[in-house]
Amino acid sequence: MTNYQVIVGNIGTVYDGDSKQEAYKVYSDYVHQSKYCKGRPSGESVTIMVDGEPENEFTGLIDREPDYEPDPLKRVLSLLVELQERIYHDADQLGPNVSHPAVHSLFAAIQPARDKLAGL
Repeated sequence: MTNYQVIVGNIGTVYDGDSKQEAYKVYSDYVHQSKYCKGRPSGESVTIMVDGEPENEFTGLIDREPDYEPDPLKRVLSLLVELQERIYHDADQLGPNVSHPAVHSLFAAIQPARDKLAGL
């Protein structure tokens, strides 16, 4: 019987069993939490092991080599773009019929800074 494990950086083993479907569901859930800074797995790497060998790995922000951008304005612009993408993604998770004023205000507040930096 095949053994599947899902291991999350600062948590440890979060799944250990023989169900491939369940292992990949758990893996996917933790990758999502890592990518979108949700709770303890935020920014952590997630690995799925099959019979003790790594089969798939998501490298979290904590373990990635930094993308060095020497221009500080471009770094800030990149961070603003990423922040807006995360806000948009998380708001989208609320559903198409949900409109939260705080989310829209935050998203809109970032845009002028993006526009100004992009014009420099």
